[in-house]
Amino acid sequence: MKFKDFIDNLNKDDKANFLKYSKIRGNQIYRIIFECLSKDDESIKYNDVNSFVKYDKSIRDVLYVYLGTLEEYIKTYILSNFNIKQDMILLKETYLYFKDLPEIEKVNMDTFEINDLYKRFSLTFGEIIKFLKEYDSDAFNLVKLEKIRKLRNKVMHHSPLFYDINFISIKDNTEEQIRCLIDLLPEHYQIGITKKLNEKTEATKININKIFYKYLLFRKEE
Repeated sequence: MKFKDFIDNLNKDDKANFLKYSKIRGNQIYRIIFECLSKDDESIKYNDVNSFVKYDKSIRDVLYVYLGTLEEYIKTYILSNFNIKQDMILLKETYLYFKDLPEIEKVNMDTFEINDLYKRFSLTFGEIIKFLKEYDSDAFNLVKLEKIRKLRNKVMHHSPLFYDINFISIKDNTEEQIRCLIDLLPEHYQIGITKKLNEKTEATKININKIFYKYLLFRKEE
């Protein structure tokens, strides 16, 4: 069945739901999920498609918070251990790009000091990785940070987390990226994010056909 036929044949309530929420989430994500799930079940129900649309968004909402937590955690580490070298000419009020930064030095910071780097530090996540590569490559796992950066891009751009535009599951890749995020968070945050992700998975599980369990995070096919 083609996606248009699938939508045209929805009952009144499902059609109303699709028309309401597709204006926000986009027709494309519904089609991407439909095309992927229908490979496993040609008689796919709207409830399955809609459940995965909501699941994708709910996981992105959780990740958004914890990606911000990790970025803040790394930024605090940098600002507690580095500063702009004294007597450097500061050309910008804020520094967005690593290449524009003045020369940096490692320092023993007074934790209450608001230094020049703190005042001007506005590096994005990708630029923060460049900073760490240059000045402290052992502080955080850079391979995992790069995978987290790709996850962050998907979350920030509201891109699907479980399927790509070629209608192929990317769940395993996304799960690996999420595990990297969990690994680099402080321990008490690791517990929190895992609990929230599992809650979203369990809530979705009860609403979908068993055949689709394999597309849920941290679950094997049952």
